[in-house]
Amino acid sequence: MGSEDFLQHEIEECFFLEKAINFPCLYPFNMAERSLANRSRRILYEISAVMIFSVGLIILLPSLRIIIYFLPVAYLLVERRLRHRSWGEVGFKHGFIKDLANSWRLIIIVAVIIQIAVPVLLKFFWPELLDQILGRLSNLPGSEVIAGTVVLIIIGSLVEEVTFRSLFQERIGWFLSQLAAILFVSLLFALSHITVGNPFLVGADITLVFIDSCFYGLIFSRSRNVMVSWFTHMTADIIGYAMLLVILSL
Repeated sequence: MGSEDFLQHEIEECFFLEKAINFPCLYPFNMAERSLANRSRRILYEISAVMIFSVGLIILLPSLRIIIYFLPVAYLLVERRLRHRSWGEVGFKHGFIKDLANSWRLIIIVAVIIQIAVPVLLKFFWPELLDQILGRLSNLPGSEVIAGTVVLIIIGSLVEEVTFRSLFQERIGWFLSQLAAILFVSLLFALSHITVGNPFLVGADITLVFIDSCFYGLIFSRSRNVMVSWFTHMTADIIGYAMLLVILSL
């Protein structure tokens, strides 16, 4: 496809969006902004299929969660190359320190305060829910393999953020409001952590996961930098894991 044909295709997609979903057609004369014209029904179908397949597979095969996450990550990388998106358009931006500083209050709340307060409160006031959470984290290792667990947390939180924020939230945000995208993707994120057990306890467990995800989504929405939401998620998981080890030792 020549450059003129490519631009014509971009214009047609842009006007399709304006007519079909009332999305204002802002034709990108600057080629760096061409992602505005790439939002089409095909992309919506693609991302819907990837979400349904990935989350459904994780629910069915939770022990393979991290491996399954590499499927949507692979889709993102291939899609980025085929549609000529920059790394910044898929959430890998410069300015990590600045973006981190702009969201430091949210990061402290979700990565430190919540991760310390929730296990302590559950230990004394709702031990049944704490047991449910520990059951979900059935592969929680002992202190002799902490280093390995930290490595898994680093990798796991990265692929989760790339999947749910760089891909799912970013793409759904093209068709819904940012708030709706955060809530919808956080619901998918919570469902991907569902386990068997008492329905009430399972519901409470994934509600906590949903709340954490809303914070990660809000941080990503503010920064458009997946490295910031990943750093937050990774820190929260490490602190939460440390607190659970402390609780188990009491």
